[in-house]
Amino acid sequence: IMGVYEAIQDRKGQLTLLMMIFLATFLDSLDVRIVSVSLVDISMAMGISEVDCSWIVNSYTIAMVGLFILFVKTADGGRLREQILTGMTLFVVSSVLTAIVHSLPLMIIFRFIQGVGAAMMGSSIPVMIVRMLPKNRRATGFAILSVSAGIAILMGPFLSTIATSTVGWELIMFFCIPFAVAGMLLCRKIIPMIPDGDREDIPDRRTTAFTCAFMVSTLFLAETVIAGGLDMTYILAMMVISLSLMGLTWWSYRRTERPLMDFSMFRNKNYSFSCMVYLISAAVQIGTEYLLSFYLTLSWGLDDITYLSMLSISTVVMIVSSAVAGPWCDRHGCRTLAVISMLLTTVFAFLYAIADPSMGLWIIVVIMVVAGVSSGIGGTAMTTAIVNNSNEGNEGEAGATQTVMYYLGSIIGVILYVIGYTLGSGTGEMSEVFLGGFQTASIIGIVISIIGTLLALSVPNIMPGKDPDGC
Repeated sequence: IMGVYEAIQDRKGQLTLLMMIFLATFLDSLDVRIVSVSLVDISMAMGISEVDCSWIVNSYTIAMVGLFILFVKTADGGRLREQILTGMTLFVVSSVLTAIVHSLPLMIIFRFIQGVGAAMMGSSIPVMIVRMLPKNRRATGFAILSVSAGIAILMGPFLSTIATSTVGWELIMFFCIPFAVAGMLLCRKIIPMIPDGDREDIPDRRTTAFTCAFMVSTLFLAETVIAGGLDMTYILAMMVISLSLMGLTWWSYRRTERPLMDFSMFRNKNYSFSCMVYLISAAVQIGTEYLLSFYLTLSWGLDDITYLSMLSISTVVMIVSSAVAGPWCDRHGCRTLAVISMLLTTVFAFLYAIADPSMGLWIIVVIMVVAGVSSGIGGTAMTTAIVNNSNEGNEGEAGATQTVMYYLGSIIGVILYVIGYTLGSGTGEMSEVFLGGFQTASIIGIVISIIGTLLALSVPNIMPGKDPDGC
């Protein structure tokens, strides 16, 4: 798809678009963070188990990720303005309804609808970056995305505390309204309306339906296994459904000329390697985060305030690193920072593998700084590299692939780290058991991080307007 949107050349217009990208990212990231940290309060207030309550988050994630590729296609085909406005409206309305129903089944339904709105907003972000920013400003766009997400992560616990200690958890569902209104005003100002005659056809409906159904069912299966909310009979049934939908998806792809995803892009070695690097990076980081709270509280004995302070160090460093990495990648290319990020990922996995409470808290501080730099420069460099190494005309779809790689890597990382923990945990005091399991899981992180580093080294350093490796 080429030529539907033109890149904005004037600095004022670019700044307005970057503000739009910031708000759309912030809106989604803040909601995910603030609801996640409020689950305990919601569970206690409604008298439901934490496993059941977790589906308030899971239903949102399933809808958001499962429909992401579809909405990237529709936005990239000329429906960006309508999609953002519809998504933000849907997001706000369903958020308010979630706060007032006080029924878990209805809350899950409205959170799923809110996830649909989030998918419409979130899928528009890579399209805005790759289509409406000049090629030599793409990395800055992806850096703004990372910075916005980082700020939302920092603000989430603070806003959750304000809500739960004053009005109640319901207040958290209203924080999105002012940001959504601001986003809609900016959208009307900067995103053009594309005439119907200039829009691209939407993908084949049958292929689209099977693909989205397969992704939603697979995500539901993964979230169910992680949450542990259903017995084996239901899990096996979901596996059968997911595999059946996968077969139908493959069958439909072989019979259409307008597929939802262009899998031929993965024949491009540099594109495939760039995707694999990002997937590995996400696997190590999310796998670590999945066990980190237990590790720091059980093995190190940290209280909640100290634990959150450690996480804040990593987030602040990530925000600063992202802000620096964007302009640097626009000037010098992405490969150097992608390689450095994977090396740092290897380093923090190694430090976790050898860290012991007898060393003192300073080692955790060092790890948090290293992890923050790795996440900040890697998130910007790797996402930009995926787009820059994609086939010409497929940059918008490459933006969607980033998100798929991130969530797929997250699921793989959680599974690998759980396997590592299971293999490494022995008997004895709980703190010692968890320490051994976490260290073994970190060794798995070291191995796959080394693979990611080698893959990052093999990808050429593409810069807009220059030949590969031309700096």
